[in-house]
Amino acid sequence: MVLWITILSMLLAAGWYVVGRIRQAGYSSGPNTAETLADFRELHAKGELSDEEYRTIKSMLAARMHSKPKPDTPAVRSSGPPAPTQR
Repeated sequence: MVLWITILSMLLAAGWYVVGRIRQAGYSSGPNTAETLADFRELHAKGELSDEEYRTIKSMLAARMHSKPKPDTPAVRSSGPPAPTQR
């Protein structure tokens, strides 16, 4: 019985570790939106992107920026009264 509990605990710990690593990799994969926008801004300045293409890309990145949660930023509360605590 103790052996099965130990094995189950080890499997749960391994699963917890794997899920944490996958979530961390999801947040840090690829360049962030500001870096991407800077790259497109540079292409536009060189004349490799038209004004219309640059505006389209800029609006798409802005929408992505507003819809994507920031992993390191705590949630911001409204300036209303504090929420009651439950006991």
